[in-house]
Amino acid sequence: MHDMLPTCILRALALAGAVAALSFAAPPAYAAESARKPKGGRDVAGMGDEDVNQFAEYIRAYGAAPVDYIVGKFEDHDVVLIGEMHEIEEYLRFYADLLGPLYHKAGVRVLGMEVLKSKHNERLRELVTAAEFDREGVLDIFRDEFHGTWGFREYVDLVEAAWRLNSALPETAEPFVVVGLSADITYPAEGGFDVEKVDAHGAAVVAETALESGRKALVQIGYNHTFLEYRQVLVENGERKGEMPPRMGCRLYEKYGDRVFQVCLHHDHVDALAMRRGRQGWRGVLGGLVERAFKAAGGKPVGFDVAGSPFADLRDRRSYYFAWQPAAVFEDIAKGYVIIKPFGRLDRKMTWIDGFITDVNFARARAFALDRGLIKPDECRTPDELDRLFKRAFGGQ
Repeated sequence: MHDMLPTCILRALALAGAVAALSFAAPPAYAAESARKPKGGRDVAGMGDEDVNQFAEYIRAYGAAPVDYIVGKFEDHDVVLIGEMHEIEEYLRFYADLLGPLYHKAGVRVLGMEVLKSKHNERLRELVTAAEFDREGVLDIFRDEFHGTWGFREYVDLVEAAWRLNSALPETAEPFVVVGLSADITYPAEGGFDVEKVDAHGAAVVAETALESGRKALVQIGYNHTFLEYRQVLVENGERKGEMPPRMGCRLYEKYGDRVFQVCLHHDHVDALAMRRGRQGWRGVLGGLVERAFKAAGGKPVGFDVAGSPFADLRDRRSYYFAWQPAAVFEDIAKGYVIIKPFGRLDRKMTWIDGFITDVNFARARAFALDRGLIKPDECRTPDELDRLFKRAFGGQ
């Protein structure tokens, strides 16, 4: 499946797959999806415009502005996992807008970031509570990211947003902290891609910094880490080969139950039909039904619950998440949902930080570029040359 995905997602998958585990007991193995739940659900195939109204009515009646929706989730939950497709500029702005309301209205004190290593958490606390913002200090931590290639201003700006929040607090107020979720390994990881260790490590960090310490946390991670009960399938050459180990959300939900909630930030799904044909392809969520309902409801940014809603039992057999699991339905993969605008209209242009590649991260970043076919063996022999390449490749130029 990995070969089907674009570079930005391959980066995220490789990041997720190489993180070693802290001591966090894995939950008992789940039964296969088909055994856990009776086959059912309504497939969206054949649904037309006349079917959209009930979903649009639900959004109008029960949806809330995205910031208000996320803030409201902390009335009943201590940790909210927000599943993103990485490197979407508008989603980074959304996170930054969330921090103040989360602190002042919901009592949230922790932001977990997948792309940072947990070994830097004491230093991160120092940086976001300092009198002055040390951007170079933050960049040093980003350069130590698994690939050494997460040089996007928008992610650094999110850490700065946490610093700005703290700067405006009274001296006696409890600070807001940023914690990294990744372990201390570098690319290429010895032993290869280990999803199970990744999610065990991230779950341990969330448990330690929030759930076991009585603090509330917003956790920003790639979408596939967030599932609370759903188990992803392994697919090779278009055929199901098994199920993946429990993701981070499953591990947390198994131990802490409804103290944990999951929200999906809107993004397209991998097209299962294209996978079966050996190609890369994308498909609108529920065959585009979510976006049609969003438009019919007025097209304003909105957050809403999927579980228990008219969306809950829908499925799309053309989506990777449903094609090989006949019992899976939408509420299995998304408990809550936020859509700011149709996916194709999102501003996805990230800003590469000039000079991000230095001697510190050059070897890792160059190995990643070679492995992904971004450069040839005789190209980009210096940090400056590689930095210019990443600016062209990932900086929207």
